[in-house]
Amino acid sequence: MGEKSGKKKEFIIEKARDVFARKGFLTVTMKDIVEECGISRGGLYLYFEDTGSLFLEVLKKERESDSGEEIDKAETSVEMLSAFLREQKKEILGVKDSLIDAIYEYCFSLTRDHSEETEKKAAESFLAEENTRFHMSVKVLHSLIRAGIREGYLDCEKPLQEAYNIMFAIEGLKICAVSIGVTEEEVSNEINFLFSHLFIREDEEDEDDG
Repeated sequence: MGEKSGKKKEFIIEKARDVFARKGFLTVTMKDIVEECGISRGGLYLYFEDTGSLFLEVLKKERESDSGEEIDKAETSVEMLSAFLREQKKEILGVKDSLIDAIYEYCFSLTRDHSEETEKKAAESFLAEENTRFHMSVKVLHSLIRAGIREGYLDCEKPLQEAYNIMFAIEGLKICAVSIGVTEEEVSNEINFLFSHLFIREDEEDEDDG
């Protein structure tokens, strides 16, 4: 693909992201993308055959641009855990301009029968990637909680189960954010509750010293 074609494809992907963020996935048509981009229908089909293949490219671009700078700057396990949860809070509160709604709708659409073998493979690949991302997040949380325990900041008998509980709660908050809506205060309270009980209190430390 030449430089000009590459730039045009990137332009389509950027514009399509805006459409999916506004409308979700199920109701978006190729006509919507054509109108958003201001190009001909033939010009769009030259790069993408349907909304599904285009959405996968949008997701790929979104994943590549994910930032973890705040987590990278943290020095202790507890700081990294706090930074991770703050990033999750930002994502939950930013659903109106995110692809979360579209992602859930796309996952729902994958439960239907697919006539094309290539579409089946793309769907299976997407679900496998989402599954991997979820369990990687659990793995990161598990490691941070265990490190916090070793450093004497946290107390938890079942760190792996705690990591799963946190991630399931976060996914639930994301669903609430796109369905019934949640306030910043509600998200903050829930995020704080998710890990505040893990901290060793000063009175517990005094008992240990005694």
